Amino acid sequence: MSFTAQTEIHQTSLGGSRKMNTSTVADIELLVAKAECLLALGQYHAALRDFNLALEIDKNDARIFASRAVLYIRTGDYSKPLRT
Repeated sequence: MSFTAQTEIHQTSLGGSRKMNTSTVADIELLVAKAECLLALGQYHAALRDFNLALEIDKNDARIFASRAVLYIRTGDYSKPLRT
């Protein structure tokens, strides 16, 4: 697979298939990596912002939801991981 900007990655979700180009995937990966670093540093508000931005791009990425749930658990907000 070529890693150029024209490369499209097909993801299947409940709503059917959709396409994301590699720059979109890279944006998600960058946001999640940054959010996870911020989470590790205890900067919860900034981490939450980046997790939410990543979810705006891909609402079906379970990894982002799981990481965000860890954030809510660390802040003691045990009910929020149950909501989307």
